[in-house]
Amino acid sequence: MSENKLDVFQIEKRYVHKDGHIFWVRITSSVVRDVDGKPKYVVAMTENIDEKKRKTEELRESEARFRSMFDNAAVGVAVMTLDRHITQINQTAERMTGYSQEEITEIDPTMLVVEEDRFFDRHLFIELVEGKRDQYTVEKRYTRKSGDLFWGRVNFSSVHDTDGSRSTLSA
Repeated sequence: MSENKLDVFQIEKRYVHKDGHIFWVRITSSVVRDVDGKPKYVVAMTENIDEKKRKTEELRESEARFRSMFDNAAVGVAVMTLDRHITQINQTAERMTGYSQEEITEIDPTMLVVEEDRFFDRHLFIELVEGKRDQYTVEKRYTRKSGDLFWGRVNFSSVHDTDGSRSTLSA
């Protein structure tokens, strides 16, 4: 074996504190070898990762709740970029429009609106994108993939990133 070679082992484990609560740690163990490559001693480092594990679990649960609400909402929900590019829709929106998730991401959503209704809320949308408002509601006529018309009440809302900046819109 080569000089100064370290064999490293890492594991995450739960332990029981003397007061009874369970907590997570990450243990990193390294074998230090002598010049002949023989193990000389082991260095172990223990890191408390309980808070990180808790936050990861809270995030996973929050994402699962959001996914469930999004997927099972009785109303159509769409997520779009600030320049009106649809990135995601739920199953109700798929049923309402007749377009699949994959199809609708390739469509300019303004083209789904009946021409006479297409731009009467333009100033409201611009105010939303510019941050002058957080949401607005509008009723318009839309065209399904089949060509049939339907009325829709759409609530456009800005979605903020963790730093407070606007990144997407929901409709």
